[in-house]
Amino acid sequence: MDATVGDLLDCDRLFRRSHVCTCLLDRGKTRYRRYVVSRTALFGLAVVLLAGGILLVAPPLAKSFRKPAFETRKVETIVDESYQEKPGILTEYTLTERSGREFHSKELAGRVHVANFFFSMCRVECPRQTAEVAQVDKEFGPRGVRFVSITCDPHQDTPLKLQEYANGFNADRERWSFLTGDFEYIRKVAAEIYEIGLPPTPMAHTPHLIVVDKWGEIRGRFTWQNPDEMKALRELLEQTLAETEPPAADSSEEPTTKETKGTIEDDE
Repeated sequence: MDATVGDLLDCDRLFRRSHVCTCLLDRGKTRYRRYVVSRTALFGLAVVLLAGGILLVAPPLAKSFRKPAFETRKVETIVDESYQEKPGILTEYTLTERSGREFHSKELAGRVHVANFFFSMCRVECPRQTAEVAQVDKEFGPRGVRFVSITCDPHQDTPLKLQEYANGFNADRERWSFLTGDFEYIRKVAAEIYEIGLPPTPMAHTPHLIVVDKWGEIRGRFTWQNPDEMKALRELLEQTLAETEPPAADSSEEPTTKETKGTIEDDE
């Protein structure tokens, strides 16, 4: 009987110890679950905060790095009189035509011609300007007027690129030349031959079409977007085509234009 009581007491002790261990184990599991949940919650919160920070920072950061498709830049197009004080001012020029051959401005001698400056990567203004020139060419090209379109971005506008661009407007290569060359030389041609200032960086163009008579004199500059000026351009072409001798020196005037200043623009 004593052994039985002793055994019962031992069993009771074992039960109590087992219960205590079980409780401690359960408490440990609970603490571990709480610890895991806490870590998961903190990690989730960190992810949310990080994502929110990216959303706040990314738009202005992307905006600062995004290059606009051709941002408009205002620059005065004026006669560069400083060139007139320097020796060696150009009286003729040589550039590369879209066919790859050398083009000499003396090919224009004895002919009325219209000049403009553009670049093929311009996606809005230049195609519209070129389309306007194409319309004038359609009207006056068969009557003897010649056209020269000179790129302001010779690095991109290779002869092959100009040929592709010109083909898009069905430009007759016999009367409409697309020209490229060294950029600084093109700036000299613009300033010293056509009296139009180009900025020192490529990919900018002037809205003016320049009319030059049979004797190489500038007779007018016209803004292609202005219908009244384009009407005046056509009237001047009629007049200069009919001329058989240069205008009298005493009646010479400033080239016809509505304004002596304009904008040089990148595409918008």
